[in-house]
Amino acid sequence: MCAWALSLSAQKKPSQQAEAIKNDTTYLYGEGRGATDSDADQNALANLISKISVDVVSNFDMEHLEVKQNAQLESKEKVEMIVKTYSSASLTNTQSLFVKHEPNAYVLRYVKNSEVRKIFKEREDRVVEYVRNAQSATENVRLDDALRYYYWALCLLKTLPQPTKLKLQGHTLANWIPDQMNDIFKGIEVKVANKDGNDVDLYATFKGNPVTSLEFRFMDGLNYSSPRSVKDGLAQIEFRPGVDMDNIQLRYEYEFAGQDKEVTAVTQAIRGTAFPKATAFVGAGKKKQQQQVQAQVQQQVKASSEAISSLELDKAKDYLRVMGDVVKAIQTKRYDKAKGYFTANGYQMFEQLIRYGNASVIGTPQYTFYSLPDGVVCRSVPMQFAFKNNHRTFCEDVTFTFDAQQKIDCVAFALDQVARKDIFTKGAWPDSTRMVIATFLENYKTAFALKRLDYIESIFSDDALIITGHVVKRAPKTMENEKYLSNEYVKYTRQDKRQYIRNLERCFRSNEFINLRFTDNEVLKLAKEHGESYGILIHQDYYSSSYSDTGYLCLLVDFNNPQKPTIVLRTWQPQRDATISPNLARDSKYWGLLTPYKF
Repeated sequence: MCAWALSLSAQKKPSQQAEAIKNDTTYLYGEGRGATDSDADQNALANLISKISVDVVSNFDMEHLEVKQNAQLESKEKVEMIVKTYSSASLTNTQSLFVKHEPNAYVLRYVKNSEVRKIFKEREDRVVEYVRNAQSATENVRLDDALRYYYWALCLLKTLPQPTKLKLQGHTLANWIPDQMNDIFKGIEVKVANKDGNDVDLYATFKGNPVTSLEFRFMDGLNYSSPRSVKDGLAQIEFRPGVDMDNIQLRYEYEFAGQDKEVTAVTQAIRGTAFPKATAFVGAGKKKQQQQVQAQVQQQVKASSEAISSLELDKAKDYLRVMGDVVKAIQTKRYDKAKGYFTANGYQMFEQLIRYGNASVIGTPQYTFYSLPDGVVCRSVPMQFAFKNNHRTFCEDVTFTFDAQQKIDCVAFALDQVARKDIFTKGAWPDSTRMVIATFLENYKTAFALKRLDYIESIFSDDALIITGHVVKRAPKTMENEKYLSNEYVKYTRQDKRQYIRNLERCFRSNEFINLRFTDNEVLKLAKEHGESYGILIHQDYYSSSYSDTGYLCLLVDFNNPQKPTIVLRTWQPQRDATISPNLARDSKYWGLLTPYKF
């Protein structure tokens, strides 16, 4: 509770406080009654919103207030619809005074007039934050993120009092955001790389560069499909039997409905913006054209591997034969035919991978082999995974690691090209170290997808410092393990290894799938006395069947034994420059390792 509220509560009884607030013109207040405390509080909030709307209606540009309801609504009613969109997420600076508790509850919800302006300023800041996120995503050709953030910014922008006056970098955002989205749609080019029965492989570029990530739907003959993913330019779609596949209709995703509570509240109140350019048609092309597209894909694979070409093997005939048989086993779904190529551990991972979703191979894999101190890594087999009880699909490049006996001992989802490039082109450490770091991150993200709790437990030090975080939408409280960030609260929790693994096990049981996507990252080496220990800050998109978020994962990893990397510190934060209270670290010997590194 803030200082002005504390001073009131320290001096007067609830009924006296209520009267003092109601008689003080510096406050806006709402009253609510109900059978329960919660009902009364919500009724008080609704009453407060109505009064805020009356107070601020003159500030709104009514010409641009695009509410979904009848256009004949009074100005006050339109503004009230908009202000209600702030209640679930942004009215965190209102206070509740419980004059009487249930069963006949009476609540006063109040806010200082000066705080009302902050409510709108917080949403304005969020619009700017989303636009900057979108610009960064566009630079890295993460078009799903770019379109998502631009559209969410546009939705929130429409609920500001003066939407046409907000500018960034000299641009009027109300006009500039749609232009940026249309520029993205126009820059996407999708071609057919291969047709095999009802399956079609697609190759997507943006202004000549392979698309890092993109989501789309396609017309399958009856309706638009569930969302499909593009990863590093590649995607696969499947049609119903008998459907004409010569002119494929695509619709690029930009709304991402339901993924952000605040945006969801807004879209229920305002009219959305349609983007006709989000719909595209792709001609199947002749076989020769498809071969030309396949050559583009091969060139992309070659270009992405040039940074680590010194590790490529001169002789890979035996490995090529094995990988050919493994891919054939996946394509025919006769997985046991490949069992002899795996160690027991490797085949267990392979089975988990197949069970992860309805797995299928995209196109014709272009293999590249790299040596490790104790084996060989094969990159990579592009695959798509779909799920029975969920509409999501994911595309992943799957890597296979051979041990010294040329048996496949590990299967992993590869980093995307942007994350891989960051590791292999920055820093001054040897190529062998780069490969160890990349392989570790790939094994880490794969362990979550395949729910390999035993592996995750093995890579954390017994006394690791583990700080988890998640965004919560509720009224602020003064607690050392929480931090106010923009108009959101981020709750941080310190856990020991046992608590973390126990909570992770519960998470694994309750979700049909988990998928981590790592993008732009930074790797820094710790001081010499720590040997081969590195700090890794990496952008993580987390998806599961019940929850999703995005933020930055920070890992301090001891690589002194390359065969057994050990995480000594793990934190999560929603933004790159967010700070975490040192109080959470308390007596941990690892916290001091992080402070010299300003990622």
